[in-house]
Amino acid sequence: MQKVDLIHDISFNSLQNDGDLLESFFLKYRSLFSICAFFSIIAFSIYAQSIAIFAFYVLFACVGLIFSIFQGRTGVKIFEIVFSISSVLAILFYFIFQFQYGIPYQSGGSDSLAYETFATEIKDVVHSYDAQAIGYTINEIYHNSKGYIYLISLLMRLSDLLDGYHPMIARLCNVALLSGCSIITYSIAKKILLSPKQAFNCAIVTGLFPIMIFVGVQSLRDIPIAFMMLLSVHFSISLINSKGFLKGFFWVLLFIPLFFIIIEFRLTNAINIGIVLIVAISVKMFSIRKISKIQVLFALICLFGLYNFLLRYDLPLFIDLIGRLDSSQSALSEGLDRAGEGGLSLILFNLPVPLNYFGSLFYSFITPLPIIYTDNIDWNFLSFGTIYQFVFIPFIFIGLKNTWRSGLMLPLLAMFLICFSGYVFGSFTFRHITYIVPFAAIYGVIGYEKYKKQRWVIWPSMFVILFFLILVYYIIKF
Repeated sequence: MQKVDLIHDISFNSLQNDGDLLESFFLKYRSLFSICAFFSIIAFSIYAQSIAIFAFYVLFACVGLIFSIFQGRTGVKIFEIVFSISSVLAILFYFIFQFQYGIPYQSGGSDSLAYETFATEIKDVVHSYDAQAIGYTINEIYHNSKGYIYLISLLMRLSDLLDGYHPMIARLCNVALLSGCSIITYSIAKKILLSPKQAFNCAIVTGLFPIMIFVGVQSLRDIPIAFMMLLSVHFSISLINSKGFLKGFFWVLLFIPLFFIIIEFRLTNAINIGIVLIVAISVKMFSIRKISKIQVLFALICLFGLYNFLLRYDLPLFIDLIGRLDSSQSALSEGLDRAGEGGLSLILFNLPVPLNYFGSLFYSFITPLPIIYTDNIDWNFLSFGTIYQFVFIPFIFIGLKNTWRSGLMLPLLAMFLICFSGYVFGSFTFRHITYIVPFAAIYGVIGYEKYKKQRWVIWPSMFVILFFLILVYYIIKF
């Protein structure tokens, strides 16, 4: 396989001895995780009086193990660890939601409940996939998640062959896909020449990052979308590394079904995949190994223009773009922060242009706010993840700085920047962080290995900053 140099000033062959602690911990207790998950699922199946739950758990485990075999023994171990831990947490959050909201759905009935309600309506009406028929049946012609609704309806029909559907079945499906995200992250990390140990750490961080688990243990479309976007980056890097026209053409062909599937889950993400494919083909055609600053600037302008053309059906002028961004910021400024309370976010989103964009960027680093939530117990789990996320931000930026000129890394960089900017300056929906985490994990590992000797200076400094920000939040609130 053709190998393209990752970056010009760092050798990943020297990074193989660090990160042993994380790897050894999970590998040491891997069997314990599996046993706990197995008996937890049995106990929950008895509690729910559902054979289907246990049957689907076994099914997803078998399919996942087959998928992970392609990455060798380490791939199997990664799947086993992430799938086992996430399955136990899926049960735990089921009861947390039940206790807190009265029904086993986050916020007492979020999008996950809506997806399952729609799936119930179509499961006996729409058998083969028909987007128009689904839209008419659920009375939402332009619903943008028909593909995910249909997926749940398939699970419902299959479970009817046993003793009926239970919400845990869709959640276990997402848990399996989350484990698949870890496997693909591991493969991508190896393809860009990280050592096996560092690739393992990227995979574990991806699969067990709090917000990934929190979204993954619910019947939401975001984890399946993240899985498909990771596949697109994997295909792109494989295309760049391929030798010969036929092998390259094979990787391009794989984008076709992926593109049409993700359209039915979320159109915007299909555009992301199209851009990544264009980037990969360009790198391959022009044999780009190391790009200049001018090339990066030109590529960003072209990609940004193409993205807006596809998304808006026109190429907006910069002044129009500012107006669109300001409109998005205005919508955010009228809302509440991610904790469901007014305060810091309202101040940052209401800053004058262009300071409000920097405010959104800053707020994204500490979202969900790392505070103690008394009304929403489940958010404390996300709060812990924000702390971890915040202290590693410098390493992510270092990783970006040291790899942005690598041709091999361009598909990963393009996907990361598109998803990150779309989240910060667009939706600001916390679930969309799941699109970013796998790529941030890779950049974070690269940055950590570059400056790991300074970690005892960086980490305390970040904790001090975080403490100060939390203090400011409470001052504003009270």
